[in-house]
Amino acid sequence: MADPVPGEAMATELVDVALVPVGGKQIAVHPQSLQNARLLGMGDIVSRFAIWAVESETNNVGATVTPSDSKNAQTFKATLQRMWARVIRFNDSTNVPLEFSHPIRFMTLVELQTMKNTPFRQLNYILWRMFQTMLGQEGAKLQTFVDAGGIDEITKVIAEVVEFIDTEIGTGAEIGEDTGKYATGEGMPSLSHIGILKPTPLHGEVTVSEPSSAAPPSIPADTPDVP
Repeated sequence: MADPVPGEAMATELVDVALVPVGGKQIAVHPQSLQNARLLGMGDIVSRFAIWAVESETNNVGATVTPSDSKNAQTFKATLQRMWARVIRFNDSTNVPLEFSHPIRFMTLVELQTMKNTPFRQLNYILWRMFQTMLGQEGAKLQTFVDAGGIDEITKVIAEVVEFIDTEIGTGAEIGEDTGKYATGEGMPSLSHIGILKPTPLHGEVTVSEPSSAAPPSIPADTPDVP
């Protein structure tokens, strides 16, 4: 029996639709000022890494760190150490004709407190303190020179960042062959059942004051939630 003659094939038309990314999260930042050009590169990468941690895949969950994000944190750690070694190696009192104030931003503590992922939130607390240490040390306010006191304080907080990443974020390396387990830190408690807390336990407002003998300001009342 002869094969049937094929008829007209049904046409399926494909319509090109341009891919338009939808804007993501808006991150609140504090504009601050860095006076020392030697620390500008470090301040930049610390601020950007902290923002990356907010946008990372890991920050979608409370206690789990992805292997790829562990590896990126290790790369950040190694880069930070190289940059700091370079600052110290070329640290001098080179005269510059003009004094510069470099605007630089870091996320607000309120923004930091709302991070879902516990390990990266805790790391960002240390990075926030490191950032403030770089901006606030007397020797870090000189134009091209960081004094011994500034070097000591910044070195201490960098050592804390390094220890935290190695212990709590891990390397992202696979543990054993085909085990599905990765070195992503010692592990922190899962707090996902409490969801996003409003206000955060450290409160939804942060008061910044100059050091003085006066008593610390009282905690301001929280604003009512908007329905």
